Order: sequence, then structure tokens, then C-alpha cells
Amino acid sequence: MSKSAKDLIRPLLIFVLGAGSYLVPKKKNYLVFLPGHDKRKFDGNLKWFFLYLNKNADDISPVWVTDNLKVANELKSRGLPFATFRFFPIWQILRAQTVIIDTRQYSLAAGRFSIVQLWHGTGYKTMAANAAFKNRIKAFLGRNHYSKYRLVATTSPGDCREKEMMFGSPNNCITGYPRNDIFFGEIFDRQAYKQMLGLADYEKLILYAPTFRDHGTFEPFSTHMWRQIDQLMKDRKSLFIVKKHPGDRKLTVPSDLDNVIDMTTAIGDVQELLAASDTLITDYSTIVTDYGLSGNPVIFYTFDLDLYQANSRPLTDDFHTVLPGPFAHDEGELYALISDEGWFNDPDYQAKYSRFVSHYHTYRDSQSCQRVLEKMG
Repeated sequence: MSKSAKDLIRPLLIFVLGAGSYLVPKKKNYLVFLPGHDKRKFDGNLKWFFLYLNKNADDISPVWVTDNLKVANELKSRGLPFATFRFFPIWQILRAQTVIIDTRQYSLAAGRFSIVQLWHGTGYKTMAANAAFKNRIKAFLGRNHYSKYRLVATTSPGDCREKEMMFGSPNNCITGYPRNDIFFGEIFDRQAYKQMLGLADYEKLILYAPTFRDHGTFEPFSTHMWRQIDQLMKDRKSLFIVKKHPGDRKLTVPSDLDNVIDMTTAIGDVQELLAASDTLITDYSTIVTDYGLSGNPVIFYTFDLDLYQANSRPLTDDFHTVLPGPFAHDEGELYALISDEGWFNDPDYQAKYSRFVSHYHTYRDSQSCQRVLEKMG
């Protein structure tokens, strides 16, 4: 569907939903999960809270709505409740006692809706606040949509303040993110996740997960660097994995290397990849705030920091103060940090790492899903 067609249909959809929400009776304890961050995958905070409810809350009826055949087949194979739609799940949303989302859904701006916002990240990049709306229509839709939030899940006091600026909602609660329960509890086994992903034969997995750019091309490594990394991985019986951001259309990974692989399309849930990885390389992606809970090494490859801040998304905190580092400003520095991770065991670095995790996470346990459910009442 073209953008112009969507622009015409959206106001009509908002009107239909708004009017229908006062006519269609709500179904008690019927929860609709409406993904928006990446509709093509069963992942994120929505996934882990959905799984938790299906396992632990017999009196609640959660359903995942999707227009993606792959997601529908995955849910069907796992025996999980779902509903498919062609344009928009109007009936399911009208019947829902609560709609659970992970991004903005302005289609729910009018009418009688109860919304739980689990969002899709926490970190240090500028997010659109109420004051940043580009026009009056979006401002109207946004404020009406946010006013229906009965709960906004956050991870720390700082994240709580950020979400309050973003949404203007008084219902922000520090619960932790459901997807981060994966790093805790008796069920966690890094080797099991490697086995599940078919990567158990490698002694070490290094994950490169950069964020997307709004500007130009994205070429983080020279041809020589790609081959250097590949040879280092071969020598150490390891694997260098690239996982691109859902919004990235510019990063190209060489396909002729044996121990460097692009797993972007092969991975259904990046959280499982984080759980399997031994080291994370990222840049300005907030994925690192999740990975810090693993207690494993993190490297920040910031070769284009000035360009990123100027043309993409400004960073809200002092980047080099809040994050523990180490920072690689070019591929030579990055290669040195990959080759020798002795820096990770330095007591001063470990103290910085611990402060970083504490800054973004009030809780370090497997109870985030439970806290979200309790706050929902």
C-alpha cells in the first residue's frame, strides 16, 4: 500500500476504532498483543511477556495478532494463541480489555482503550517527546494515545524520567523489561542457546550489532579488516556474527568468508542471540543496556560518532561517561581489543561496568514479567 493511501485510510481507521470502542463490549481478561517495532518477528518484550502469561496466568486470555505468515506459523507450531488479519486487527482490539504494545500506535488515539506500553529499548539516544511533534494533528493524536497508557514499563529511575518526557504519562513504573528475564534464573544456560542456534561447535561467539544510520552508506570495515577478522576467528575456532538493526538497509556483509556470517534474517529473536554470545560489539545501539546484564565483554566501535550525532540521533547522556567502554575509534583499535580481552578483567573497568549496569537497571533478576503483571493489577 502506498504512503498516500495509508495517509487517507489512517484517519478513517482511527474514527472507526474510536466509535466502535464505545459500542463493542470488552471481553474480560482478554489481552491483545499488537507488535509494532518489528512486525515480521515474534520477539522483544511482547514475546517474553506473552510467553509468561501463557505459562503462568490461567485466568488471562492473551492473543498475538499478526499479518505475517511466518510469525503465524511459528506461533501455531508452538501451540500459542494468535489471530491473523489482512489490514488491521479491528475486532480483536475492540474486544480487548487491554492492548499491549511496544511502539507508538496512533491508531488507538481515539476511543475507549486501555494500553500497556512495554516499549523496545532503554538508553541514551534522543527520543521524540511531546514537545517534538511536527504538526498539530500528530500532537493531537500523540497526546490522546499516550493518555490511554495505564502502564509504561521502565528499567530504572533514569529510564522512568526519559519515558515521562517521551509520553507525558504519569503511569511509568520501574518493572524491568520482560525480555531481560532471559539472563537470570535457573533456566539460563548459554551453551543451550548456542546449541539452539546451531552454533555450539564454536569456542566463542562475537556479535556485532550496530544501530541504523539515517545518513549515506554504512561501511564499518575495509575489505582488509573483514578478512583480518575472519582469519582471527578461524585461528580461535570462533565465529563473528553480524546482526543488523531492523531499520538498517545499508550495511553489506561479505558472503565469501568462512567465520564471518550475517545472521540478521536467520535470527527470530535477538535476545536469544545475546544470550548465546560471549562478546558484544556495538556503537550507539541501546542493545548494550540489555547485554550488560549478561556480565560479558562489550566493545563500542564509534568510528563515525561526530557524523552520527550530526545527522542521525543525538545522544542524551555524556556518551563516554555513562558507558563503560572501551571505545574503538577505528578498525585498528577494534582489532586490538578483539584480539586481547585482558582489559575486561581490570578492577577499575569492572567497577565502571557495574556502575553502567546499575544506572540502567534497578533489578537484576528474573521477575520483570511478574512485576509487569502485578502493576497491571
